[in-house]
Amino acid sequence: MTDKVVPLHRDIVGDEDREKLESFGGHSAGRGRITRWAWDEDAGGHVLFMLYRGGETERLAVQVRRDPESGDFRARNVDGAVIAEGPVDHVLARTDAYLAGLHGESGA
Repeated sequence: MTDKVVPLHRDIVGDEDREKLESFGGHSAGRGRITRWAWDEDAGGHVLFMLYRGGETERLAVQVRRDPESGDFRARNVDGAVIAEGPVDHVLARTDAYLAGLHGESGA
């Protein structure tokens, strides 16, 4: 057996952050703000956390990705505009407010 070194992306989402993202997805779905969430990869192999809304006419609402240079998380809307960037907790709080606004909740 030979040892093989596999290079890892610096933007891999760790277990704790993965749990936070998945919990957020469940919370958002439970509030009716999204219809589902899923993990994906972009063309460069970077991990993406995707939030979808719309049921039968489902479409991407938010994409969260960890930046390989800074290590910060970044949430973008369907148009690619940045919703928030920084630590995962900050990004999720801002994304929660963004989704609440899309859902028509007052005070969002």
